[in-house]
Amino acid sequence: MKMRTKVLAGAMIALGVAAPSQASLLFTLQQVGSDVVASASGSANLGGLAATATTNLAALLWGDYGLLGLGSTTLTSVNVWDAITGPTNFGVGGNYFGSSGSGTPVGFYGGGGSLYLPSDYVSGTALSSTSTWTGVTFSSLGVTPGTYDWTWGTGGNADSARLVIGDAPEPATLALLAAGLAGLARARWQRRSAA
Repeated sequence: MKMRTKVLAGAMIALGVAAPSQASLLFTLQQVGSDVVASASGSANLGGLAATATTNLAALLWGDYGLLGLGSTTLTSVNVWDAITGPTNFGVGGNYFGSSGSGTPVGFYGGGGSLYLPSDYVSGTALSSTSTWTGVTFSSLGVTPGTYDWTWGTGGNADSARLVIGDAPEPATLALLAAGLAGLARARWQRRSAA
């Protein structure tokens, strides 16, 4: 029984099921008909970040640089908060400006370790934004479907952002897969023990 529990726990950890993380700030990119629609929701704890500059942000996507900006297609002033760690890109594509967008200007630059938030943003308040790229696909934008995570801060200031491109497996699906792998591992172990 102990071996079975260890195998199941190991399989769940390997698949990221043991402790499903919930990012405070969630970005999604979905193919909707002939368009790619991006959204952002959640909040950010700024306690573990350092405001280093201001810049202008518009709805844009640059997979090779790990850059995603959501909100209006008009350049808007935002603060740059440094010290996020995670993937430096989410594809190989170049710079594409959004066709439309609305909501709070928000984004990140994985290649530069930066989070972009409104100049008047108060730590922990809700953010909501959406942008659309018309007549394109993930492939034409050069983005790679998957789940990408960035983190910052420690202790009470620890926080994270997640980008999901396309359909990501639900934790329940991953748990079923882990259970199946654990069952196979147990059967193999029993065969070895019997031999």
